[in-house]
Amino acid sequence: MARLSVSIKNEIVKSLEDEANEKGKTVSSLLSEAATLFIEANKVGLRSEDIMRTVRVIEIMRDIDAVPIPGILLDTMIKLSWKNGEDGVIRRWYDRGVVLGNILKTYAKNFKELSSFVKDYRYLIPIDMMDIDLDDKTANFVISGVGNSLESARCTSEGLRGLLSVYDFSVINVETSEGFIKMQAVQNALIKE
Repeated sequence: MARLSVSIKNEIVKSLEDEANEKGKTVSSLLSEAATLFIEANKVGLRSEDIMRTVRVIEIMRDIDAVPIPGILLDTMIKLSWKNGEDGVIRRWYDRGVVLGNILKTYAKNFKELSSFVKDYRYLIPIDMMDIDLDDKTANFVISGVGNSLESARCTSEGLRGLLSVYDFSVINVETSEGFIKMQAVQNALIKE
């Protein structure tokens, strides 16, 4: 095994030592694991920030109790549920949007930060296109690839409505069609004026 000298900030060395002690490993073995992960990620075109974003998305998915599911299966399940009660389905998607919004508030305190967060994580969101136009008072969304049915688009728009409510925005206009959402929202403070 080759030896290598590297310079690392003191606080990182302390964190490595603590982690090694906690895991019952050596600092050298932790650094070897990290270097292997880095090299393998680079081989497939991932940067270290991509890995961290992926980890955050997995944490968020765990927090909202989400599981990956093929889109066609989700569309089918939504359509079947829709037949048993559209209002109940819509309400559940709205409620999940509120839960997601509350979780995202730990990463993005205000709507402007949320907009940046979404842009940074866009490549991990299973949609074809998302355009967010934001000014101080309004937010306009155009999203395509939100399922293959009108029901899926309606559910996604209700989830987004719930998420926006956490950031104190109300939807004032929404258009949906198969796989497409166009939505306009305003800050609640403007509605009260």
